[in-house]
Amino acid sequence: MVTGYFDVLTADHVRAMQALSDGSPLMATVLDPPDPLLPSGARAELAASLRMIDYVLLLDGAALEHAIRELQPDEVIRAETDDRRRSATLIEHVQRRQKS
Repeated sequence: MVTGYFDVLTADHVRAMQALSDGSPLMATVLDPPDPLLPSGARAELAASLRMIDYVLLLDGAALEHAIRELQPDEVIRAETDDRRRSATLIEHVQRRQKS
């Protein structure tokens, strides 16, 4: 299981998901970031569109802990920090381009 915001999908994000995919089923848990760029449904659709992701859950933070207890995945990879960094990098890039 990988948890994250999936608010910005870049080639870097796709490479990270590919690195996690080892042939075992991969579940993506889409959480709500503090200031989302996209609505939650769109972020879930983007995550589902990645060929290495087999299942998508759309959850809030409290429900995540319950899902982890119930589903008992072999591994939980928390990608929220990386997702925040990707979003910040994209926003900075767009703002620089708009100023030029």
